[in-house]
Amino acid sequence: KSRIAFSGSAILNFILSSDSRLKTNIIPVSISPIDIEYKQFELLSEKGQIRYGVIAQDLLKNNPELVRINEKGMLSVAYIDLLIKEISYLKYKIIELEKRIK
Repeated sequence: KSRIAFSGSAILNFILSSDSRLKTNIIPVSISPIDIEYKQFELLSEKGQIRYGVIAQDLLKNNPELVRINEKGMLSVAYIDLLIKEISYLKYKIIELEKRIK
């Protein structure tokens, strides 16, 4: 696996392979809230730099598919997947609320 490390400002464009020919077991995203509390924190390696996100151990309890474990046992979060699930749920909630208004 490759990792990108940088310091300072950067503009990134995340382009990921999404061709259906590269995928299997394709099903719609389940529309359910992710039971997770977002946190504010500082990384030990970046003291003084406030960050926002989740704690992998907390996410692992109810959404293990969003957590990756490396060969040293360190946990990381598939943030794009997490955000897609969160956006899907919010989109569903908006549609439901719009139906109530009509």
